[in-house]
Amino acid sequence: MPTRLPVTPLFLSDQSAEWIELKTTVATTQKASRLSLITQPEFIGYDANQTKWSVTYENPARGASTWTRLLAYVYNPKFDAALRWSESGSYTIEELRSVFLKAVEQDDDSLTQFVERDVLTSRLNQSKTFEELVNVWEWLSAPDD
Repeated sequence: MPTRLPVTPLFLSDQSAEWIELKTTVATTQKASRLSLITQPEFIGYDANQTKWSVTYENPARGASTWTRLLAYVYNPKFDAALRWSESGSYTIEELRSVFLKAVEQDDDSLTQFVERDVLTSRLNQSKTFEELVNVWEWLSAPDD
């Protein structure tokens, strides 16, 4: 168990910022597919204290045989996997906003399912604090407000 964990709420994204989500709890385990354990994706957390976190699987399937890697594309069961949270410095609100905007840009109708992309982008661009970005996320759940 890590000595420190992120402060919630916490935005979580991947290295390419293809998606973003808001977490209200910090998971120390999650279901992970065999393929995920082999490819070892890294996630990035942005917590409420403006601390940036790197999140990886504790026991990745490194050194998996070629056969195991190939099989994972066909048979890809899920396992409980421990998560490793490591502080990786601080971040600016501009950096987090940029990640959020990139996720909106690459969105496949998940973030923009109930709101117009330009309205969401405008609200993000007006956000100057972590709390305002959280408010935008919450607005996505109830856009009529």
